[in-house]
Amino acid sequence: MRFDRASIFWKLNLLFVIAVVAISMVFLIFGKVSRKRAEQNVLRDGVHLVRLMRELRPLGKDGMNRALQEEGYSMVENPGAVLAHARVFRLSGHLPPPIRRRYENRRLEILESDGRIYYLFHLPKKALLIASERQYGDMFRLFVAYAGIVSVLLFLYLGLRRSLLPLKTLQKQIESYGKGARHLSTRSEKRDEIASLANAFDDTMRRINALEQTRTLFLRNMMHELKTPLTKGKLTLSLMPQSDDTHLLEEILGRMQNLVEEMADIEALTTQNVTLSFRQHRLVDIIDNSVELLYLDAERIEHDVGLRILRCDFSLFTIAVKNLIDNAVKYGSDRRVMIVSDADSISFISRGNALQRPFESYLQPFSKGEPSVRNREGFGLGLYIVSEILKLHGFGFQYRHEEGKNRFVIQTG
Repeated sequence: MRFDRASIFWKLNLLFVIAVVAISMVFLIFGKVSRKRAEQNVLRDGVHLVRLMRELRPLGKDGMNRALQEEGYSMVENPGAVLAHARVFRLSGHLPPPIRRRYENRRLEILESDGRIYYLFHLPKKALLIASERQYGDMFRLFVAYAGIVSVLLFLYLGLRRSLLPLKTLQKQIESYGKGARHLSTRSEKRDEIASLANAFDDTMRRINALEQTRTLFLRNMMHELKTPLTKGKLTLSLMPQSDDTHLLEEILGRMQNLVEEMADIEALTTQNVTLSFRQHRLVDIIDNSVELLYLDAERIEHDVGLRILRCDFSLFTIAVKNLIDNAVKYGSDRRVMIVSDADSISFISRGNALQRPFESYLQPFSKGEPSVRNREGFGLGLYIVSEILKLHGFGFQYRHEEGKNRFVIQTG
């Protein structure tokens, strides 16, 4: 599994793990220190009790019990009930001589049960169990405190993670919006910062959608209004006697008709409302059609594409080729363009200075070239439209400047 170290979730997980490990280490050290201190206190009290037993033995059972109670001990009347559940108190340090001798002779055992310490003396005639009334450190309470702190951390971690989960949903919605989905809503009823971000993005989407609808409506109305006089003009020309003037007007109206249709294609392209029709087409036919649309002299265009067949949408790919030819002729120093093709690419080559900015900047809409005399209008929408058409075809688009020539290369393979 691949972890993204820049992710907020990765950092949150890491922070939680570090916090749990740190708290565990603190409690482990504290537990060891507490256990060591308890062991020292048990041994100290055990030494005191051994000496006290020597002094109290002549007093008898009742006198011994009273004296033990004054010292913080008590004699257990029913040792069997305690011994049934008691366990040996582990001693890891150096034993004082009075304890060590009795341990070695098995005359003394130190036990623990239910958080209390018991001293079991094996006397010649009977066994005597004495309980200490002191607290030597309660490991159970320490464990409860540790479990409580870790539980609080876990609760906070899960709460923060649950609060951040909408970020992933918002990311997917933003990606979908960038790919063309317009009927989305990121509106949230929560009141945290992520909800505020989602609501702000939702408002932005609505404003952008409204602007796009207005632009689309304007373009469609404009194209509709242009088609009407064009149709009437063509009808009128068809009824007039044919002459050089009527032929010129027919070419002009045909050019205008092509521009309107091209605008319709661009509008569909920019709104991602286009359906591609992929078929096998000869590249030379696409080039010839592009030259006709530009009304260029044939001698300005040279090509060496042979019988190259390209699977593409003829209409849209023609627009891309037309824009590349138009840019090469407009901004080339000799106003000519050479088109060459191999198995994996189509290159548009023209003489001229290299681009002054990174190529990617010219692929943005309304990007203009350098303000030279010939470049006053710049690239405008031309290269942006080319780039978008090539993306729809799954083709790449590259630029390089070699030996005083600009090369715009369509990567088809």
